[in-house]
Amino acid sequence: MKELIRQLFYFEETAGLAQNIVIVVSAALMVVLGIGCIILSRWLVNTRFGAEALKDAPPRENRLTPWPVLLIFLMWSFLTLAISEFAAFFMPGEPTPAEELGGAVISSTIASAFTVVCSLFLAKKVFANGLKGFGVTFDSKKALREEIGGLKMFLAIWPLTIIVYNAINLICVMIMGEDFQMPRHDYLASLSEDPSAWVLIAIFFSAVYVAPVTEEIIFRGFLQTLLQKLTPSRWLSIFITSVLFAMIHGGDMLLHWPTLIVLSMGIGYAYEKTGSMRYPVAIHAAFNFVNLVIAIMDIV
Repeated sequence: MKELIRQLFYFEETAGLAQNIVIVVSAALMVVLGIGCIILSRWLVNTRFGAEALKDAPPRENRLTPWPVLLIFLMWSFLTLAISEFAAFFMPGEPTPAEELGGAVISSTIASAFTVVCSLFLAKKVFANGLKGFGVTFDSKKALREEIGGLKMFLAIWPLTIIVYNAINLICVMIMGEDFQMPRHDYLASLSEDPSAWVLIAIFFSAVYVAPVTEEIIFRGFLQTLLQKLTPSRWLSIFITSVLFAMIHGGDMLLHWPTLIVLSMGIGYAYEKTGSMRYPVAIHAAFNFVNLVIAIMDIV
């Protein structure tokens, strides 16, 4: 404890500025984690460990069927791949990691923008009260309040993801040895290989803005809503959506699936509880932001 206090409040002259920033940010994250544990504890008590968490959740009346949801998924996947291949075709020579990442971000952004527009058009048609029934409004005052509420929910979810992640990491270390390292997302790997300002900006834009908006509209707005109609309980629809979310995001990195499922269930709960799309987007964006900050500190 004395060493931590010394590092926080008395930076050694030999220590670099980057190291000092890492120490301060690490301490801030620990404080945030502590606040999240308090919020989570209160939620567990108030909802009887989740048993009454969704008892007053608002309904989402809609005429959604499986085919439009499947079409949205296929369109998003196909456009991302097609635009990426199109961009790669015009790249001269062998692209650098930064160029590959830039092409991926640009193609993902274009595909996501088109998918979001089509998704909102569909939501306006099939949800009662249109976009409002889908959870999208354009009231700036309400938006700020909901985004702050989403960040508060993130604080409660984050400790759970850390517990699950570290438990899996500990088990793997015990089985495979101390040299074991958890696999990293491609974006984080790119950041380690080329920690330039361009790569950092591209990753932040994609992970903190593009991905949360697009994926929450698709997974929560459409898939979870559809499954809610096809399953006997909201929690089951949240769980199935979360498994699919983890499969698509984790891919062959199976060790990340449990953490992603926990995160996704928290996000799914937020959408069911509030009926607003801003809560899931805020949670998703905050999670990606914090993980990027931690990845940057590892590089520094």
